[in-house]
This record gives sequence, C-alpha cells and structure tokens, in this order.
Amino acid sequence: MPDATDPTMGEYQPIDKLVYGYEGSKLNSVTDKISDALARTQGFKVETTAYTYDPNGNLWTDSGKGISQNISYNLLNLPEHIQIGSGVISHEYTFSAEKLKKITNNYTRTYLGGLEYKDGTLEFISIPNGRILKEGDTEHYQYNLTDHLGNVVVMFEDVDEDGIIQIEEETDADPNAVAEVLQRNLYYSFGMRVDMPKFNLGDEPKNNYLYNGKELNSDFGLDWSDYGARYYDASIARWNSIDPSAERGYSLTPYNYTFNNPISFGDPDGRWPIETIWDAANVIYDLGKIGAGYATGNAGWVSSGSVDLGLDVGAMLIPYVPAGVTKLRYADDVVDAVQIVDGKADDVVRGAFKEGGDAKKAAELDIAKELDEGVIYKIPSKDLPSGKAYVGSADDLTKRAKTATDGRNRKNAEQIGSYPKGDKAARKKAEQRGINQNGGKKELDNKRDEIQRKKWKNNGIDPPKNN
Repeated sequence: MPDATDPTMGEYQPIDKLVYGYEGSKLNSVTDKISDALARTQGFKVETTAYTYDPNGNLWTDSGKGISQNISYNLLNLPEHIQIGSGVISHEYTFSAEKLKKITNNYTRTYLGGLEYKDGTLEFISIPNGRILKEGDTEHYQYNLTDHLGNVVVMFEDVDEDGIIQIEEETDADPNAVAEVLQRNLYYSFGMRVDMPKFNLGDEPKNNYLYNGKELNSDFGLDWSDYGARYYDASIARWNSIDPSAERGYSLTPYNYTFNNPISFGDPDGRWPIETIWDAANVIYDLGKIGAGYATGNAGWVSSGSVDLGLDVGAMLIPYVPAGVTKLRYADDVVDAVQIVDGKADDVVRGAFKEGGDAKKAAELDIAKELDEGVIYKIPSKDLPSGKAYVGSADDLTKRAKTATDGRNRKNAEQIGSYPKGDKAARKKAEQRGINQNGGKKELDNKRDEIQRKKWKNNGIDPPKNN
C-alpha cells in the first residue's frame, strides 16, 4: 500500500494482516490486525467479521459485508437471494447451473451465452479476447491482454482506428485525445485487485471479467467472483460454499482456493483445482505421442503414451503430485516422433510429385533427403571372416567404407534403413531395429546392442524373432 501523501509512489505498507478462526473446516471469523485508516479502505475493509453456514455448508451470513439475513440457495447450492443492508441481489439459473439473470435494486442483467443485456438492452457481446460494446448503433471493439492465469491485465480500444494504441502518458498530455487504454489491473496472489488510482481506469460499463477471466460481482460491496459452481471472495481467499468435488481431497478444507497455491494451480470452474502449466504440458505431450504412434504405425508409442496419459491425468487431479515422472526413461522420444512424422510428410510430397509427372522435382527432394539422412547398413556374411553379417550406421557410407579401421569390408554393404543426421538417439534406435530385424547380435558379427533390451518396448523396437 502506498503512503497517504502520494498514492502512486512512495513507501508501501501492508494493507491486511488477517487472523483466521475455524470451527472444523469452516471459517467462522476473520480479524484484521492492521488498524491504519488508509489500509482499512483497501483489501479486507473491516476490523473483524463472523460467518455462519447452512446445513449444506453454504455461507449464510457475513457480518463484515453487512449480510445479516440468511442467503438463500437453490438445489445446486448456488445463491438465489442475497441481502446486503438495504441492497438486494437475486439470481436465476438453468438446471445445468448456468446463470441466466441477476436482479438488483438498481438494474437487471440478463445472460444469454456471450450476450449480456442490461435492463433489456444489449450492452455487449463477449468474444474470446475481449468484447464488442454496443452504444446505440455503434459497436466498440475492445480487447484484453491477459497473463498466464487468464487474468485480464489491460483492456484497450483503437478509438481512432489508426492501428496504434496510445498509452496513458500520450493521451493525458493531449486534452483533445480520447483514452484508448480503458482499464489496467494488477492483482495480489490470491486474486484481489490492487486498488490504486492509476489502475482504476475505464468508463461505464466497466469490464468486470477480471481475475481468471471471471465476473466480479461488486454490487453493494459483495465483491464475489462467479466461477460457475460457486463464488470466490479474493479478499480472504475462500469460497462461499464447499467444493462439489470435495471428496477428492478429504485432508483439505473444502473452502480452500487452489490448495493455497495460486501460482502452481488454477481453478477453472470452482469444482476442483488443477495444476497449471506443467501438468497440462505433459498431458498434451502424451496425446501427441499417441497421435504420432498411430501416424507412424508405432505400437510402442501408442501403448506407452496411453499409460502415461492415464498417470498424468491422475497427477493433475491429485494435489502436489507432479506429472511427467515416467518420461525420464525416454525423454528423447518426442523429438524422434516429430522427426519421423516429418519424414513421412516428405515421402508424401515426393510421391505427389512423382504421380504428377514432375520427375525432376521428385529427384531434387530425394537428393535433399539423402543429404539430411544417415544410413543403416548391412555387410553380407560372405564379406566377413566370422561368416556372420554385420549391421552398422554411418552419416556417409562411402566415406566410412574408405576410412574404417575395424577390418570389416563395407564395399558391398547395402542400405537397410536411415536416421536423421545429428540425432544420436534416433541413430541408436534405427541401428537397434536393423540388428533385431536381422536376427539380433547372436546371429550377427555385432558384439553389443545399441539400446538395452529392457528399453526396446518403450522405444517401439520389436525383439529378434528367434531369440
């Protein structure tokens, strides 16, 4: 909090120091130990408050907000009627918990998909990255900039349609300029907005879709964000009702927000937090691996990817259990999968040119492929003293035949496979496949495997037929 002499600069002091009182898992009181008068205007704005609950665990009263009459809820535990002093807020919902209408002393707001009406007049249309504000017959296209958690940080509009957004310093210096940055928001860790004059911009109707992109209901000082399944109070980082999926975490209070870790976890609809970037990335990886397995006919990728997908989805649902642990054993597979799929695409292009009669272009692509690929080769058994064939790899087989010092004659070696040059992991896998397809090291002059036998299945390598 800035000092009272300069609300935009100067020293910052705490605005809240909250002490929570519980009865079982229910929060029954909150007391703010900060008594500074300026601090009391921000964040948790009262000295102390008490809460009561209905038999289903829904918040009934909140003395700090002036909710002294019991809040009424529907069968889905969603608030239907809230009275705050003389102010009244009523809600109507569908049977699937979608909010249809909010009625207050001052106005009625109707929700129809992405359309919002105020007192029967279309106010704006929500779009994925902002909204289209209706002002008579004029449409204002207003866009959001969001952070990695989906929090709206900036809303802007290109008022003069010149393709350039003028920031506040530019419009403030010109008395005739119209503001194009309509709103700026900063947030504390658990979602409460930083209340500073510099960030309270924007004319009516202000954008109320803020933290996590959820609608903030600020009527009569309620300040609850609507997540769908329940409402969230960012000033205390608690929900108004229990988690509908609370049975997933018996050791946790069903009123907690993101397991008290809003940086690592997100809560998309109020039902159950999910781990954010890391777990989501691992699930996407699993789906990609399964897809690559089907595209290339690699049953090993499909099998291992399906197992990992199940484990990673489970990790996403269990607090503090990270996804992706199983991938340590084959971390290079995703690169290999991309390269193989890319190679398949090249083959399709070459085939299209050949079928279309453009032999020259097809030949050029063949040469380019050869330049990018190394060779898996086989030396015939008749060319080796052991009387056994040999499988090896080389970026340049001609050069390898001339410079080899192991006594093996590669003059008559034939190509049996290929790999992307520079990719050591793909080279080993391709060579191991060649070894196994020709009987395994027991039938060959090869002294060792390139990949351990226990890792063959995870890399989509079939064992030799006879051993």
